[in-house]
Amino acid sequence: MDLMLSPAAQNNSWLGSSDPRVKIVSLVGFIGIMSSAQSIPALLLGNIFLVLLGASAGISPLLFLKRLLWILPFGGLMILLFPFIVPGEVLAQFRLGSAVLSMSFEGLSRAVIIAMRMSTGLFTLTLLTSTTGLGKLVLGMRQLQIPYVLVALLEFTVRYIFVLLAEIKRMTLARQARGFESGRSLLHLRTFTTLGSQIGVLFLRAGDRGDRIYRAMLSRGYGGETPAKLPATLKPLDIGWGLGMLAAAVFLQTLELGGGQWFL
Repeated sequence: MDLMLSPAAQNNSWLGSSDPRVKIVSLVGFIGIMSSAQSIPALLLGNIFLVLLGASAGISPLLFLKRLLWILPFGGLMILLFPFIVPGEVLAQFRLGSAVLSMSFEGLSRAVIIAMRMSTGLFTLTLLTSTTGLGKLVLGMRQLQIPYVLVALLEFTVRYIFVLLAEIKRMTLARQARGFESGRSLLHLRTFTTLGSQIGVLFLRAGDRGDRIYRAMLSRGYGGETPAKLPATLKPLDIGWGLGMLAAAVFLQTLELGGGQWFL
């Protein structure tokens, strides 16, 4: 399963060894600056820049392409509807029975811009999560004085997702060992009944395991917070590349405002 954030994520490249505080601030800042971009060429250059930056850190471009699939559940419907609901110059018409759907140039442009903004966010988060393990990411957020409730919520959510996935894998293996064969589809009665009972048992096991983990944490001295141990000072090289990341976003925005017509 291709999850965005893994507790075991490791990257030994120059970006992986950078201070997590700099990565959080610079990459989130890059998203914030580029989120207001209205030019397709500027957004395209931003995405290419992120992919090249990832390649320099040993991240395969295929991983970025896989992450594009995350656009579908979050914005796929909106992107598909925009060309048909935004008025403007008609590019094409499609007849569905007695109804006629018109695709406008303005709607298509807006859909492309939204899709590329979302891809910019996904690519930036891919850079962050692929080069920063969960532990370092949590420590970086603590050092940035982000409220601990939000940090703990992120940390425990990610860890429990993988705990539940491991539990599902064990339950599936046990079911196969007992000779279970799934039906022809998810709606097949036997498959549907088995999956329903599996989900119920999974919630019960998750609750019991959560209680055990919490008691184990209390026995080890957990009192609601964990100490953040990161160097108090930042390396000049880390600060330099972080500022360069923000400068790249500002440059693309400036290019859009003052020189975007060069690409049109």
